Amino acid sequence: MPELTVGSEEHKSLFCRHFIDTHHRYEVRDIRWPELDEADVQRLRAMPFWDEAVQSEATAAARVRAMADVEPDTLLREAIAMQAYEEERHAALLESLTQRPQALRHPGQDHPQAHGRHPRRGAPGGQQRPP
Repeated sequence: MPELTVGSEEHKSLFCRHFIDTHHRYEVRDIRWPELDEADVQRLRAMPFWDEAVQSEATAAARVRAMADVEPDTLLREAIAMQAYEEERHAALLESLTQRPQALRHPGQDHPQAHGRHPRRGAPGGQQRPP
């Protein structure tokens, strides 16, 4: 294979085509989570980052989607939009995990962030709720 010049049209095309063509599509709802024993559930619940992880992925998705929406290059726009889809899927994957019957959320504790909303910011992507 001949050497590519980083940043060239050929480099962009090969990179984007490979990224798009090798993307693995799956539906989060089709994931079969393993059953966990109580010790595993407690160990996972002890990790305080689940809600922040869902929110971070949702925020990343919104930012990447906004970039795709304004990208004038068709191939780059398609690749960036695929990455936005992937970030959205990450948020859905984490939310799906926390919504299981053996949820990682602490019993009796409300977690609005697990639904893509931060308790102080309210709307997905950190947008402020109107007063």
